[in-house]
Amino acid sequence: MFARFMCHLQVAYHTPPRFPMDVIDSIRKGASLLFQRFGLRDFARIDGWFLPSSACTFSSLENKFGRTESGAVLFTDINLISGMEQTSFLFQQASKVGFSHSNILRTIIQRACLRFPGLASFTSVSSPKRRRSISQHAEPFTKHQGVPKKAFVIFGGDTSERQVSLMSGTNVWLNLQASDDLEVTPCLLAPSSDCSSNISSDNKETDVSLKTAHGVIEMPNPPPEMLIFEPFIETDEIIISSKSTNETAHRLLWEGRSRWVEITVGVIGTRGSMRSLTPSITVKESGDILSLEEKFQGGTGINLTPPPSPIISNEALLRCKQRIELIANTLQLEGFSRIDAFVNADSGEVLIIEVNTVPGMTPSTVLIHQALEEQPPMYPHRFFRTLLDLASDRSI
Repeated sequence: MFARFMCHLQVAYHTPPRFPMDVIDSIRKGASLLFQRFGLRDFARIDGWFLPSSACTFSSLENKFGRTESGAVLFTDINLISGMEQTSFLFQQASKVGFSHSNILRTIIQRACLRFPGLASFTSVSSPKRRRSISQHAEPFTKHQGVPKKAFVIFGGDTSERQVSLMSGTNVWLNLQASDDLEVTPCLLAPSSDCSSNISSDNKETDVSLKTAHGVIEMPNPPPEMLIFEPFIETDEIIISSKSTNETAHRLLWEGRSRWVEITVGVIGTRGSMRSLTPSITVKESGDILSLEEKFQGGTGINLTPPPSPIISNEALLRCKQRIELIANTLQLEGFSRIDAFVNADSGEVLIIEVNTVPGMTPSTVLIHQALEEQPPMYPHRFFRTLLDLASDRSI
């Protein structure tokens, strides 16, 4: 389901579809007619099927609606509020007629506001001139003034998680644009011709997967010469239950027999002075391993930030953060990183799983949640600007 809204290696989008022109014309006319007949307003997404002539089994020929020489068009579903992830169909199709993300969203809002004349006096607030005036009175992000500083956001390229890179890079680019003293340029790297290929130079298939008790783990191609296997830590499953007789009761289920919990925590700062953000527990909804969607796709994963006190006490959480900072400074990390680890719910002891120096930066990633947990809250535009300033200070 969520492959529709996440730029995914397993899904290819064709806009317009690879149908004969008479079929495409029939789809557009049919969707327009449905929009009018049902009295829809502003926007909608209409789903359906195209059945080639060989697959059509309709006996009645009285209704010619949706019929073409190539086959029949059937409309099955009307979505009044369609998905609005960065790569959703709405934005892809809008781009074909010259609309950017902001253009199509602003057009929808403005059309909706036309039905309420009382809102006309507020339209000036959203104008570019008004937004610039507001931003000029806002607290400046940095001490730099004068000529805008150039910043380049690089994403895409050859990676097994290219879809996460695309969503992360777009999110960083959009948030950095809030800084008036920056000239931000997105740089999308195209994959090479052999990206995602499992074929070696001698045209023989290369096995680049590792089978474990938890399934198949994707390996880099070519595979590394050496592997490091982590010790197995048994954790108790954390479940968010939707069944409760008391609406105010906690729906968190955790047996807590092993006392070990898997956490994810961001660290930020300069070398030797890294500071731990508030750790998060990410709850998987199914299977043994978190999927990409659960980690980075909005509306899928469940992130508990901070970990609930019935699982980890405040004292153990404080000791955990201190150990995370010690680890980050021992590894001489700088700027920011994300550390995955196991923590003992009683003592705060930490066992490191891995350190991600370039973690995912999608709008729903745990780093955003953890930054918002800071006092005062560090909102996304401030968070990304802080990371950029840390990097700039290292290069000076």
